[in-house]
Amino acid sequence: MAQTALRNLYDTLKTTLEAVLDDNSDQVVSYFSWYNQNKAGENFQAIIRDTAIFFELVNIGWQTINGVINDAYSNQEQGTCTFNLHFFRKSLKDDNLATIELIDKVNEVHRDLLILSGENFSCIQRISEQQDTVHDNVIDWVVTYKCQLYEQATEINRTAVSPSLSISKSIGYD
Repeated sequence: MAQTALRNLYDTLKTTLEAVLDDNSDQVVSYFSWYNQNKAGENFQAIIRDTAIFFELVNIGWQTINGVINDAYSNQEQGTCTFNLHFFRKSLKDDNLATIELIDKVNEVHRDLLILSGENFSCIQRISEQQDTVHDNVIDWVVTYKCQLYEQATEINRTAVSPSLSISKSIGYD
């Protein structure tokens, strides 16, 4: 079975981000996972050593590519996927310096994402970024991205009718 576009996007991001190195050849990202607000709690803060990134799915707006749902030739879908990457960094020292260091890491990661695309998703585009300031001792920098996802029903569940059907009938006249 083919991997879904969302799973491919997540796995590609994880592999790419875990390989990002800074100017000193040190790993930029120490942890990557799905986002859950509970992970920003005190127990989580204790395990952050450096920069952790969390993937948060915001929305996927799906549409049939040809606009015809029942046609075997148009069983393909395209979706605009919007997602956030939460960059977490523990801040026990000067908040100014920690925030600047985090922004530098966000930019290092973003450079690696500029040309990233996959088998069933398009290049990723940055939409916006902002700081979430509701966490104690943790800086949460949120960057919103979007890309196009592509799915084809025959690859996902193999239930679509093959488009190569032919019908023939001979009619004789007396």
